[in-house]
Amino acid sequence: MIWCETLSSISVFAVLITLMFGTWKIVFFVTLISAILSQFSQPSGMKLFKQHLSTEQIQLAMSIYQTIFAYLWY
Repeated sequence: MIWCETLSSISVFAVLITLMFGTWKIVFFVTLISAILSQFSQPSGMKLFKQHLSTEQIQLAMSIYQTIFAYLWY
């Protein structure tokens, strides 16, 4: 689960680096990989919430988590 978050973070930096130095084909490919990794990252975060939080705290924590992801990606 932590590996998904780590790989997702690394892929974001890879996208930024390719935007500065790469061609559009490389940027497209790296962005695709980043999107795929983020699809694994979010469910793993939700699973951690369910393991470590009480039932009352899960909804609030998930909404904050999704808000942060939405803010970072858009």
